[in-house]
Amino acid sequence: MQSFAFFDPYGRDVTADYKFCFKEGTLQVYQYEITVSTGGDTKTYDGSEIKSSDCGISKGHLAEGHTLAYLYTTASRTKVGVSINSYEIKIVDAGGVDVSYKYKINSSYGLLTVTAREITVTAGSDEKIYDGTPLTCGDYEINGSLAAGHREEVTVKGSFGGKAGSAENKIDKVIIYDAEGLDVTSNYKITTVNGKLTVKPE
Repeated sequence: MQSFAFFDPYGRDVTADYKFCFKEGTLQVYQYEITVSTGGDTKTYDGSEIKSSDCGISKGHLAEGHTLAYLYTTASRTKVGVSINSYEIKIVDAGGVDVSYKYKINSSYGLLTVTAREITVTAGSDEKIYDGTPLTCGDYEINGSLAAGHREEVTVKGSFGGKAGSAENKIDKVIIYDAEGLDVTSNYKITTVNGKLTVKPE
């Protein structure tokens, strides 16, 4: 039996102008309700996983004769970003039969947060008396530590070939690799500082 109607802006019934496709839904009736809460944690990126095993029923309780077969967290995170600390749960009756379907299980998730590792890369500075050749300097310095087993690849671009004056020595590119040679630069917050190239007159 039709239990709805569609009208145009003038109030005319235009339901007959539409073709409808109906799908059956599912009604789920729960006997019990509980809330499961998981813990969270935060750390600076170091290439290793972050986890939190903190997990439990924070609201409501199991019915008499029901017990937890298991309840544990399943999430972890390694890269910079945020993940919900998900979980798995199974509730059984006294005979070991799964009765999880009888429960409305609400979730209060903790968050696993990995923040970027901060480093500063400073280009080297140099000076010389004019000798007819361009002055360059590929040196650099890193302030702040890389994660264990990581290495950097830094490209410095700068040159001054005049008889007297100065130019910036710039950090052109910084790439960080992990122990397996994978590019993990996106997990670092990198600040670059330019150096200075100075040529003095003869």
